[in-house]
Amino acid sequence: MDPKKKRKFLSKVKGLYIALSVFLAIGLLLIILVIKPLFQEVKEQSEELVLAKTEGAQLLKKEKDIVEIRNVFTRYEKDFEKMENLFVDSENPLSFINFLEKQAAQSEIFLQISSLGFEVKKTPWSSLSFQIKTAGPLKNFLRFLGRLESAPYLIQMVNLNLKMLEEGDIKREEFKNFSEGDIQGFVLIRVFTR
Repeated sequence: MDPKKKRKFLSKVKGLYIALSVFLAIGLLLIILVIKPLFQEVKEQSEELVLAKTEGAQLLKKEKDIVEIRNVFTRYEKDFEKMENLFVDSENPLSFINFLEKQAAQSEIFLQISSLGFEVKKTPWSSLSFQIKTAGPLKNFLRFLGRLESAPYLIQMVNLNLKMLEEGDIKREEFKNFSEGDIQGFVLIRVFTR
């Protein structure tokens, strides 16, 4: 081959290598400066989209849960009110005391109530304790206990002591309407409060 042609050929190959190198450099710069940030942005936006969809799904689930809770509350609202009424108002237990007096009158027994006070320590719930002194026929006393057991309040019977009225007891003013053989009962009850 002729040296001129060879130089021309080498010069074209050299030019081709230079052009190829320039295109490669431009291609790399394009990838580094344009395409890579573009892919990075696409990746970030995809992650944001997935996060938004997840949050949206969680919000929908929370909305469904709230609707379900409202439905349950509506369905059981009367039961919740009854549950609330199980507890005596600790500030004003007058309705409970009236209940005890009414049950004693309906059971035809003598009743004397002493409040022992407010209790928090021994039970998980706060409560009021009452010492109840009763007197009357045994069947009437049992009727009274049955009424306490089925009371619309949350009551715990803590202690129960019974004794038969004797002749000396009947002479006392508070027991003059009773006869020998009737019983005197001392009941310690705890009623739970709100």
